[in-house]
Amino acid sequence: MTIKVVYENGVFRPTEKVNLSEGTVGEVALPKNGSASRGERDPQNLAVIMEAVRALANRDTEPKDGLVGSRDVDTILYGRPKDAP
Repeated sequence: MTIKVVYENGVFRPTEKVNLSEGTVGEVALPKNGSASRGERDPQNLAVIMEAVRALANRDTEPKDGLVGSRDVDTILYGRPKDAP
């Protein structure tokens, strides 16, 4: 379960109603920079993601089995029919 919280006056307060029993113990994990604001991006993480995307775009993407995902989706998912060559 993920619960969004705000740190105010030394206490983590949920931002929405939660269905937990009184006295339930849990953990709060925060990003390294201490901010969990929506829409905020860590430029270092973004650079790592963009490099991974570039690596995918540059690799050999020609299928070895002659199948093309958009055209041969049924064959890819379910295999070739027994009477097929």
